[in-house]
Amino acid sequence: MSKRRTSIWVWVVSASPLLLCAALIAPLLARPTNCGGNSAALAACKSIVLSFQVVATERAERPFSIADLSRTQRESFRNPIGLSWLPGARLLVTPEPVSITFNGPKKVIAVCDEPFDNVPRRIFGKSPLSHAVAFSDGTTRLLPVEDFKRSDFSRFVDVTTIPQPNGEPNEAANMRQPVGSEVPNSTLSSPGSR
Repeated sequence: MSKRRTSIWVWVVSASPLLLCAALIAPLLARPTNCGGNSAALAACKSIVLSFQVVATERAERPFSIADLSRTQRESFRNPIGLSWLPGARLLVTPEPVSITFNGPKKVIAVCDEPFDNVPRRIFGKSPLSHAVAFSDGTTRLLPVEDFKRSDFSRFVDVTTIPQPNGEPNEAANMRQPVGSEVPNSTLSSPGSR
């Protein structure tokens, strides 16, 4: 064998274990997408907040309930951004009159009924399961599963089945029932105050 063939063979043999290790380790270092889950649920909750803010502006900031919405307003509520990334999950909204205020009492106006563990994103492991929530002051955040279970969302309705005024048929209705609006006071504090 010539020196040239020997040096190429040495390079191939010495590089093979490195390439094999890289091929085995690369999938472990790849980060999965953060689309869907709580990323989408928070976007959907924010979309609901924006829809409430638009209607509040149209109604001179007077409180209103989703049952009082016009056909056009209901349609903007039924198709929140991010909902298509949440198969099987429902976005629930309060049927109570809502007043969007930035300095008044903070009330839950929307919540995702399905918990997810992709936000906040972690390098190792998963985040605790939590539900996306929208508040009457325009903010959104994650609610731990324990607080969701202690809260009463039984009167909230699926955003895709908002009641129709005057007996109009609801073409988007499904057979799912609202789930079990008040959030315990401990959850209304800012996350850094715990």
